[in-house]
Amino acid sequence: MVFSVESQKTVPAPFLTKAYQLVDDPRIDHIGSWGEDETTFVVWRPPEFPGDLLPNYFKHNNFSSFVRASSMIYAKAKYFL
Repeated sequence: MVFSVESQKTVPAPFLTKAYQLVDDPRIDHIGSWGEDETTFVVWRPPEFPGDLLPNYFKHNNFSSFVRASSMIYAKAKYFL
């Protein structure tokens, strides 16, 4: 989370916003979609995910970077739960 001084509210970090938009897009369900419990994201076609999707949301197409950033966010979220 990022604290915004102007509004005195917390706003999601840009990575979280972009990742959620990507994951929640039903048009990409054949490449990646929410898991059955809707708390996880499953990449069904790993070769297509970085080349076809990541550049639409991020400045890179590095799948490892996406996984690393996701893992760091998850670890921080677990700490606060």
